[in-house]
Amino acid sequence: MTRFFSVVFLLMYGLCQPPASAQKLDPHNLLLFSMNRSATQVWSISDPHFLSAFNMGGYNNQPYFINDAELYLSVQRPSDTTQTDLYGLQLNTQILTQVTATPYMAEYSPQRKPNGRQFSAVRVEREGVQRLWVFPFDRSNQGSAVFPEMNNVGYHCWLSDSMAALFLVGTPNTLVMARMNGQRPARIAADPGRCLQRLKDGRLALCAKSNGANMVFEAVRSGQRIFRNCYYHAFRIRGFCGAARW
Repeated sequence: MTRFFSVVFLLMYGLCQPPASAQKLDPHNLLLFSMNRSATQVWSISDPHFLSAFNMGGYNNQPYFINDAELYLSVQRPSDTTQTDLYGLQLNTQILTQVTATPYMAEYSPQRKPNGRQFSAVRVEREGVQRLWVFPFDRSNQGSAVFPEMNNVGYHCWLSDSMAALFLVGTPNTLVMARMNGQRPARIAADPGRCLQRLKDGRLALCAKSNGANMVFEAVRSGQRIFRNCYYHAFRIRGFCGAARW
């Protein structure tokens, strides 16, 4: 049986880095492919579509599938050196909608919350701090910071409506589990990978390294952790990062 998925590749001219204070960012382009897994478990990609013609020479980064038909991403126009904003791109019609417009602030890493009514993003505020913000899809308010005491958030992943995994920028970078009930965040790992993904059963998966070997890290809802060696299919294409819709 053949299975099809959608995947967005990020063609970049610089390295992927955590959000930083406002500056001129390197140009990135987005490409959409269909992914096909055959009955023999062989993966292939096909049907490429160039998505970032609306912002040639600009920063088009950190794509996230809000649903099967819409992608959110962080955008900086070529003439802008002060901020990035979030945009929504309808994949079927190529209609582009600006989601945020925040002078002297920047938004990165959009993601839908599990409740389906809100989305979140890392916002670099005027003072240079990086906090996680939550916004309603219906634009009924201007959003608010969650976990406001954490001012060095680089990436995040919601495991439930009230609990998120946070990649905290520092020396070293760390991964913590944070709950919205005011409970003290639990430190999970040092030097984690930047790609955080929620599995269907609610656990967190990411790629990390231990003694130079690739490993998969999984954390259940309670914050417990399991390390295990694994074999996995990975795209190692120079200059590409990706986001998949499964």
